[in-house]
Amino acid sequence: MRNLISPVFVGFLLTVSLVSATANAADRSAAEPHVLVQYADLDLRNPNAVEVLYGRIEKAAQRLCSDSGFRRLDERVREQQCVSRTMSDTVIKIQNDRLAALYKQRASNAG
Repeated sequence: MRNLISPVFVGFLLTVSLVSATANAADRSAAEPHVLVQYADLDLRNPNAVEVLYGRIEKAAQRLCSDSGFRRLDERVREQQCVSRTMSDTVIKIQNDRLAALYKQRASNAG
């Protein structure tokens, strides 16, 4: 897979849909929560920079998906599924082989 992201790219929006399946596309895009992950400062050819980006994505996904406070087990499971889905979608969109390999490694170790 080629790296199709320009080095001048200034950020990346993580989005996750938390609206009902019956909402139309325009309503859904306006209602989707998102967070900006900056990585223009990173050289993704460097493995350490890929680790930094992975950490940024993980923290952003956790912020996006978490509802702090005491929760039931099913709510924690939904939160973890949201984090996993958000991270997976983001890694796919960034299209960087090193980041994809790191995500795959970490995801297989977690499960």
